[in-house]
Amino acid sequence: MPTLLHDTFDLLEIGTIGKWPYTAEGEYHVVEPPHDTGVWEEANISTRWRAGTGCWAVVPDGERRAMEATFTAPIDTPLLVAGSRFWDDYALTVDVRPLGWIRPLGLVVRYQNSRRYYLVALYEDHAALLKRDHEEENELARAPWQGGVDRYVAVEVACRGDRITVRLDGERLLSARDETFPQGRIGLLAEGPARFADVRVTASAAAAKRAQEAEAQWRREEEALQAALPQPILWKVLSTAGFGTDRNLRYGDLTGDGRMEIVVPQAVHRGTLGEYPMITCVTAMDLDGKVLWQQGQPSSQHPEMLGDLCIQVYDWNGDGKAEVLYTQDFRLRVLDGATGQVLQEVPTPYDEHLREGEPYARTFGDSIYFCDLEGRGERRNLLLKDRYKTVWAYDQDLNVMWSHVLNTGHYPIAYDVDDDGKEEVLVGYSLIDDDGTVLWTLPLTDHMDGAFMGRLEAGGPVRICMGCSDEGYVMADAAGQILAHQKRGHCQGASVGRFEPDREDVQIATITFWHHPGIMTTYDPEGQVVAEVEPLQIGSILPPVDWAGDGRAWLLHNTHPQKGGLMDIHGRRGV
Repeated sequence: MPTLLHDTFDLLEIGTIGKWPYTAEGEYHVVEPPHDTGVWEEANISTRWRAGTGCWAVVPDGERRAMEATFTAPIDTPLLVAGSRFWDDYALTVDVRPLGWIRPLGLVVRYQNSRRYYLVALYEDHAALLKRDHEEENELARAPWQGGVDRYVAVEVACRGDRITVRLDGERLLSARDETFPQGRIGLLAEGPARFADVRVTASAAAAKRAQEAEAQWRREEEALQAALPQPILWKVLSTAGFGTDRNLRYGDLTGDGRMEIVVPQAVHRGTLGEYPMITCVTAMDLDGKVLWQQGQPSSQHPEMLGDLCIQVYDWNGDGKAEVLYTQDFRLRVLDGATGQVLQEVPTPYDEHLREGEPYARTFGDSIYFCDLEGRGERRNLLLKDRYKTVWAYDQDLNVMWSHVLNTGHYPIAYDVDDDGKEEVLVGYSLIDDDGTVLWTLPLTDHMDGAFMGRLEAGGPVRICMGCSDEGYVMADAAGQILAHQKRGHCQGASVGRFEPDREDVQIATITFWHHPGIMTTYDPEGQVVAEVEPLQIGSILPPVDWAGDGRAWLLHNTHPQKGGLMDIHGRRGV
């Protein structure tokens, strides 16, 4: 029988592999694993794993090598995956040695994403075949089995059509039928210490051919998409030596000449990583690389931020030129876009509701959002918020109009929900009227990561589409009634566009990060799933891009030169 995969881990160095130290960097940047993983990908990530030194390590084991699960995970499931999504009928064989029984361990087959797969789980006194499908776990088969920690057991999992058969040391132990997942990748799973050695995947000649043909068809479809679309070309290379940043660039017409300029902020972390970054320098430059002005003191050190910095470029005073608004050194500042001169400046708010452990009395500022709370027909108000707790509304003279202590989420959004000429604002799970009255708050936990608020079709009702972290994807109406609630992972936001050319409606694309990163799910206007795919186990803001100017939106998944590009909702790269 053809061998689809065989790994003895001899090509990997002894030591830790994977994504450790498991920071939020991967939800904002394309982060290469600091340790080589070979054919394997670490599928899951958890903040609770930082206490260890990684979940996986290649270790010597006599004359051979093994992949050892080295960390007892208090929550979430360490999981390595490999192989092709197009494998259907195959046999996975692995030598497995449990090193303890504090948590389950086993083999994964027909992996769709890190929330959907079949698992052969080994326990001290039994083995079980499980199906995990998002929030549901079903036991398909169970049998007594006496495990030991001093030897390897040869585990074979054979997938044939809708039948899955499990043999331990050559003896058939489990068998069940289920047609939910007809194909998928393989994986090693361990929530506690265990070793895996000599991983082999075999298939019949016919099954191997089907997988090869499916892979080839996928490549042809991508090539056809790419051939029909304009391809990017390198336009300019600009130097930011001495004042560079990460992806926290801002763009706007600073001089009023109709051309975009670039604003480059630098910041320094304080306290808990990612919680208190403060901007230390702002540089403006034109598209030829000429520096227009600089405020603050630049540094050759520019640590990568774990989220957006508190800075925006916007025509705040309506003079036809964009200003730069940001927080620095506990001040909210408005700079003239052309010169960098300070036009307005006030202290950031004093926090009268400090919680235990919050170190700073004045807010650093987490984000700025522009809105129209006064019915001017232009957005001449702004919202300033801290990381998770308080939001302040300002008028154009930078006077505080109102404030609220609530679950702010990461970024507010505004829309004139009641057609009174003034915008309401969605801050976290709360809709707030122009005068600061809280109209309603959704009964949800965790926090809102990103949202859309508006009409999904001309003349249609107002809809609020939210990525609500561990609460998943939520759609609500203007009255605060939840219309759809899909718990399909730690949802990071909601991007709206016409992603499918054969559909007349718009779709809402989302992606996950914490726990189960990189699952890209697209919904219709009723909140039902249109597509779900896991291109890479990283996060993204998934901005929609009308690349060809034909009204079809593509998802900018990431900008990695090999792995990135503009994707459709099925994960095919068009650009």
